[in-house]
Amino acid sequence: MGGKIKLEISDHNFSGKISPQHELSILIGVGSLSYCIIDEQRQLLLLRDLDYSSSQALSDLFLQDEYLRQQYRSIRAGIASSIFTLIPNRLYNIAEKRAYLQQIVPIEDSVDIRTDEIPPLSVVNVYAEQRDILDIIRKYLPGSKIFHITTSILNGLLSQNTAAKGTTLFLHVHTGKLIVTLFQEKSLQFINLFNYQSAKDFLYYVMLVFDQFSLTPEEVTTYISGQLIKESEIYPLLHRYIRNLHFLPSPDFIKFGQKWKEQPGHFFFDLFSLTLCN
Repeated sequence: MGGKIKLEISDHNFSGKISPQHELSILIGVGSLSYCIIDEQRQLLLLRDLDYSSSQALSDLFLQDEYLRQQYRSIRAGIASSIFTLIPNRLYNIAEKRAYLQQIVPIEDSVDIRTDEIPPLSVVNVYAEQRDILDIIRKYLPGSKIFHITTSILNGLLSQNTAAKGTTLFLHVHTGKLIVTLFQEKSLQFINLFNYQSAKDFLYYVMLVFDQFSLTPEEVTTYISGQLIKESEIYPLLHRYIRNLHFLPSPDFIKFGQKWKEQPGHFFFDLFSLTLCN
């Protein structure tokens, strides 16, 4: 297979056969891919987490994975590019979408500029992605809807009650990327994506947000999602400075079987939140 399976969880009621009512959500990062299949009752049927080594290996994975070759009622593809910005609806001009990003970083010709609307926040998410990745998605997942990872996370957080309780900071981890989101009640104050190399980098970016917004670590509730565990190098370093630190619980918009309960509930929040994107 084009990719190496790191984790697979299959519900005991899943026969392996895909129904026309099933939905596929797939999240593609640099060298990583995860996908899940849910049924019409939003029951998790299958989750796979894989590694791949190149664009060719990614193409091979789509050709060889038996579940990625099936027909679904809907397909949502998430991409984890590092370049994005949110523009208020009242200020957004489609003709300027590349210019919005060029104000942040130089934009290469090899990328396409895409947009997602996030109606609950009245903003447009403008982001860049390598054209070869988008071409692979369009080729092997025709008709799929494509979203940025931050669109997925924002939809997921807005659906959770945890995003409506005072000032709340969310730290999401995805393959060397840290996405920091700050809410006051359900009002978005800040979101950014940082590429980190070490635990000290991770802590630096988190504390930068605390300083920028004059937050008190003892008073702000902070949640972690993504593939980070207590036994990591990052968690004890964070906990030294942030006492009110919790792992985000399993999302309530997916129904999980017993097998999932053996996994940390905060894993794959980005992937599961894709199921909410439209």
